[in-house]
Amino acid sequence: MQTTKIQTNKILMLSGWTVVGTRDAFIEHDAEAAALQILTDSVVGSGDLLWVDFYEEDGTAIEGAGIYFTDPPQYSIGYCTEWSAFTMPEGQGTWTITKTDVSISIFFNDEELINLLLSDS
Repeated sequence: MQTTKIQTNKILMLSGWTVVGTRDAFIEHDAEAAALQILTDSVVGSGDLLWVDFYEEDGTAIEGAGIYFTDPPQYSIGYCTEWSAFTMPEGQGTWTITKTDVSISIFFNDEELINLLLSDS
């Protein structure tokens, strides 16, 4: 099973809708078997950062995904990509991150905002 590390300043993290920790918390979560849902009060322009790292069982980092609540908001997938602006609805809500072998998708309140194919390089 993979481990997921959450790094953010203001967040209530839920996995299976059970509170699992705070900033820099490691949780056991198989991201390819079930979506990770995160409830946050961060809003556009707050400057908050939501970052999720995915690790193999041996501790090797394999992927990351982040939302930076600037105006406009920005996202980054992986460790080598630039931050990219995107449009999101106003307000607070639930972020859902789904990961497969080939893609990562990010939803906000059930609306898909980002869907990116992963590369082997």
